[in-house]
Amino acid sequence: MPDTLVLEAREVGKTKLARASRAAGKVPGVLYGRGADPVAFEVEIPALREALSGEAGRHAVLKLQVPGRKGDTHAVLKDYQLDPVRDRLIHIDLLEISMSEKITSTVNVRLDGEAQGVKDGGVLEQASHELAKPERAIGLT
Repeated sequence: MPDTLVLEAREVGKTKLARASRAAGKVPGVLYGRGADPVAFEVEIPALREALSGEAGRHAVLKLQVPGRKGDTHAVLKDYQLDPVRDRLIHIDLLEISMSEKITSTVNVRLDGEAQGVKDGGVLEQASHELAKPERAIGLT
């Protein structure tokens, strides 16, 4: 798990302030879950990039330092929004989790090595790049 990601408090509902935050190299976001009140925050882009660039990628468990709370909080990336023109991150939603409870999550599939069929001249098609709980994947829950 990477170093602790330090979140900074921010005002809610102020578009002008969110734009200023992005111009200063930060991304606004909201941390919610586990029965606690939502926490509006902003985080430095390089620190967030480093936290999400490990082997788990967007599915990493993040260790957070939340304003107004003692100790570390753990969370996962629930959702993110990109600017449709510039393709830049403009907002993130983090979901607080407990490290002692099971969670269900979608995970990346990464193929390692070279298949014998490819060595023999065949072509490998990877039909799925993510796995999800089957009933959730088809909307039965």
